[in-house]
Amino acid sequence: MTALSAPRRPPVTLARVSRVSVVDTVTERLASLISEGHIRPGERLPSEQELMAQLQVGRSSIREAIRGLALIGVVETRQKRGTIVLSPAAGAPHPARPLADWALKDLFAVRAALEGLAAQSAAEAATPAELAAIARHAASIEQRIARGRSYFSENRAFHLAIAGASHNAVLVNCLSIVIGGLRDVRESLHLMQEGTPSRDIAEHRQIVAALQARAPARARRLMEAHLLRAVQHLQRPASAGAKTEGGRRGRMKA
Repeated sequence: MTALSAPRRPPVTLARVSRVSVVDTVTERLASLISEGHIRPGERLPSEQELMAQLQVGRSSIREAIRGLALIGVVETRQKRGTIVLSPAAGAPHPARPLADWALKDLFAVRAALEGLAAQSAAEAATPAELAAIARHAASIEQRIARGRSYFSENRAFHLAIAGASHNAVLVNCLSIVIGGLRDVRESLHLMQEGTPSRDIAEHRQIVAALQARAPARARRLMEAHLLRAVQHLQRPASAGAKTEGGRRGRMKA
């Protein structure tokens, strides 16, 4: 008698493990010092050398963390004085998690306003070569997603290409600073709200189509909605965070 073979079991699928970045950790430590009153508004942060020695991290991690805090108005670097603590923004929550919620919400609110205008202007002013470049960046994002890879850099290039096609030098300069801000924190958060890559693909295609159709109002509306989706996710209470299959909490890609 022929032995029956064991039924085939479906392959085991494991969720990708997220890793808190060094910069994220340094940022949270510095923000905690400020929020707990150890360093008050008007006082200086310890020097780079002191921070490197105490936290046991490299200079680049210290500088990136300080840039993130400066971007959201917590500190300011002044020539010959070092990094000075400023008063926290009005209405800001306790900054034990300063970038994960408060800073990213503000960052994307600003991006939505500026990039909505950029998309509107690009629909009117972009050259055929610029439109083709924007479409190539969107395709590059799709290729990265298909391979299961991070697409942060490609996403930044897509948004900056639209800004460049606006032919507004001031707008381009502003967005070159804002787009891509707080990368380490955003990458630690983007793994992953379920369905985000597929939504990004769909929304990018809609934006590209509006640009190619020379539809300024539609391009602006689509870009604003695309970026405000990330803000709406951040505004959800922690207890109501999105869950992925099996009840695991999801992460966002912005």
